[in-house]
Amino acid sequence: MIRSSLSVILLFLFLSASSAEHNARTERISGSAGDVLEDNPVGRLKVYVYDLPSKYNKKLLQKDPRCLTHMFAAEIFMHRFLLSSPVRTRNPDEADWFYTPIYPTCDLTPTGLPLPFKSPRMMRSAIQLISSNWPYWNRTEGADHFFVG
Repeated sequence: MIRSSLSVILLFLFLSASSAEHNARTERISGSAGDVLEDNPVGRLKVYVYDLPSKYNKKLLQKDPRCLTHMFAAEIFMHRFLLSSPVRTRNPDEADWFYTPIYPTCDLTPTGLPLPFKSPRMMRSAIQLISSNWPYWNRTEGADHFFVG
């Protein structure tokens, strides 16, 4: 009896979740990211990639090539992807988003773990550099900027 009741409850939960998932896929919210990404984003979505000094990215990768195969390599591949992506803009005035290419988890210990105390320092340093050299961080307090890490 308990087993069959449990089966009925699980079936009900599964069907409810499936129905909610279906409704969530078909519901549209005006002005959402779906408006930009549902169609071909090329020509609509614009991402500016900051050209930061190599100490924030390339030098870290040169220092430790394990970063390319590390579980945190997403920051490297996102940077490479955006540099050649059709959504990239070289004009920051037309950008919807600003990518800050720093590789904070690329500074690895001998055992291959990221140095946790360096990441916040590197992010603060990059933010300070960006906010003092470009006007874009300051106009939104970084709300339209993103990091991967």
